[in-house]
Amino acid sequence: MSATKTEQTLTPAPKSVLQSRNFRLLFAGQAISNIGDQFAFIALPWLVLHLTNNPILMASVLALAGIPRAGLMLFGGALSDRFSARLVMLLSDGIRMILMAIMAVLILSGHVQLWMVYAIALLFGTADAFFIPSMTSIVTQISPPEELQKANTITQGMNQLSQFVGPVLAGVVISYFEAAHRHHLEGIGIAMAIDAITFLVSVITLYLLQVPPSHPHSENVLELIKSGLDYVWHDVAQRYLLVAVAMINFLLVGPFIIGTPVMARYRLHGGPLAYGIIISAWGIGALIGFILAGVLPKPKPEQRVRVLLTACGCMGICMILIAFAHSTLVFTLISLVMSIFIGYVTISFLTLIQQNTPPKMMGRIMSIIMFCTVGTLPVSELIAGFLLRFTTGGMYIGSGVLLLGTVLFIGQVPEVKAYGLKLVDVRAKTSIVG
Repeated sequence: MSATKTEQTLTPAPKSVLQSRNFRLLFAGQAISNIGDQFAFIALPWLVLHLTNNPILMASVLALAGIPRAGLMLFGGALSDRFSARLVMLLSDGIRMILMAIMAVLILSGHVQLWMVYAIALLFGTADAFFIPSMTSIVTQISPPEELQKANTITQGMNQLSQFVGPVLAGVVISYFEAAHRHHLEGIGIAMAIDAITFLVSVITLYLLQVPPSHPHSENVLELIKSGLDYVWHDVAQRYLLVAVAMINFLLVGPFIIGTPVMARYRLHGGPLAYGIIISAWGIGALIGFILAGVLPKPKPEQRVRVLLTACGCMGICMILIAFAHSTLVFTLISLVMSIFIGYVTISFLTLIQQNTPPKMMGRIMSIIMFCTVGTLPVSELIAGFLLRFTTGGMYIGSGVLLLGTVLFIGQVPEVKAYGLKLVDVRAKTSIVG
């Protein structure tokens, strides 16, 4: 269907997001694509270890993909506003499909070299940076406003489930071909090919979407980024809430990721098994939190921010309690509870920001949120690694106390208390949501 015909065709807004043809297409395409991403996520480090047997080089390849993903996130949001989120997603998926296909051919033909892996990882991370904010932006365009929280729950939950299903399937595929005593990289190459095919599925479903016309902008990309940052800076409540998001990732997620394997090895004495159990509990808890955000009654408008900040405070308490955990069971239970709060806050906060953001600003604001989460993690992990040389429990206590202090301070800001009392209609009146 051509863009002109799409823009001229209006269908009644469905009462439920699950009745929306657009949402079903988006969900199906991204569910398949996310599972394919897990194939590449497992295969890439395995490939580098095969080529070099060097864990440091393996980490450097993953970091090389992460640097442009964080650094170009704001550009991705600006481009989705300047043109359209759907167009940016199509181009990003198309480029990543080609890169994964090239990688598969290089591996299966036996011509892959380390410098090629570095180059493809860099290009892949660059394309990925433009997709992430566009994905969160397009959900607002194809979902009824009253169903936005449910839509976020479904999409985020689907992403979480793919992290359970995809790695297992990838491991089975790679292990099967390695056990067959064929070309020792054959399973890795097939895993990359599977990821390329899933990107093709996503491209097809995105092409079939019917989305409203994009909002015209006369500014260039840099001007759009500046206007997005200005918008957030002058919206006092949104500015403080984004600080809260950044601090949660800086004070909680980073220390947890780095501190957990250290705790599992030296204090819990459970080794890799204890580490795996704790991380699994973290993933299950986040999924439960996503579901609760979608099914629990929504707080009254005047209570929205208070409920979110209270949940953030509970995360801080959980971090403090981890410092006193001396068994795998206790650590696992705390991890489970903390990640439930994280899942609930993730969905609820994202929905609240989307509902209070004008449609023409959506891509840029979503990119700023993603930057606050992605951009703070590397620094947080480095600092946590440094602190762990001196103290383990102290790092958890300090992180929890600082998070509690941040939440208490932000909760006293009058503009924050009033945030969300008047919601913006995230859809244009002519939006196509069917």
